[in-house]
Amino acid sequence: MSQLDKVIYGFHAITAVLLAQPKNIVEITLATSRDDERAKKVIELAGQFDIPIKRASMKDLTERLNGISLHQGVFAQVHGQMKLDDHDLYPLVEYQLAQSNHVLLVMCDNIQDPHNLGAIMRSAEAFGAHAVIVPKRNSAKLTPAARKVASGADASLPFIQVTNLSRCLDQLAKMGVWRVGLTEHAQQDLDEIDLNGPTVIVMGSEGSGLRKNTQAHCDFLGRIPLAGQTSSLNVSVAAGIALYQVQQSRLTT
Repeated sequence: MSQLDKVIYGFHAITAVLLAQPKNIVEITLATSRDDERAKKVIELAGQFDIPIKRASMKDLTERLNGISLHQGVFAQVHGQMKLDDHDLYPLVEYQLAQSNHVLLVMCDNIQDPHNLGAIMRSAEAFGAHAVIVPKRNSAKLTPAARKVASGADASLPFIQVTNLSRCLDQLAKMGVWRVGLTEHAQQDLDEIDLNGPTVIVMGSEGSGLRKNTQAHCDFLGRIPLAGQTSSLNVSVAAGIALYQVQQSRLTT
């Protein structure tokens, strides 16, 4: 299989498309060794739209994805690159909330550098986030440069472009998601905030950080404590640290 832009893999990405745009999925291939709850839920959702399910070995899946091993034992052939927006985000969040209280989202507030976006995508996927959210305007897109840095995470993690970040944050709050903004000007450290429930981590732009209007739509503002002379971190580095903090918080509770 050579056109990897026509393939998505991993349970988060495939679940998102099954919920949002099932007609764009041609078929799904599951590893023969996957007979767990996540696989059963994909089979159940696919069955609702008569999407064929094929089986193959884990080795065969990796070979068919040109050596990529991030697939988790599942990939789907699609008609084209998926473009997800506001209308696709909320059903995904609702579905994930029904599965677990540990929903994790990452929102990027006007991040401009595609390399930073790609690095955030990679960290978000590595730490189990369910989606990365960006505004449709004034934001880096998934350019070839971003995809290269993402190292495959862009094909296994839903990338959702919304019309308005503030409205999106308000809607997430109504759904029970805690909104945690990251800023060096916060009054409390990130590890002082309860990160165990459904959470969206909100990252600011490279130059000006988290906008005041975005901060106003957050439930908590947290900072990463620094011991050296450097006053701030690269946004993608900060995102990785924040996601690690979420993971550690949930592992210890």
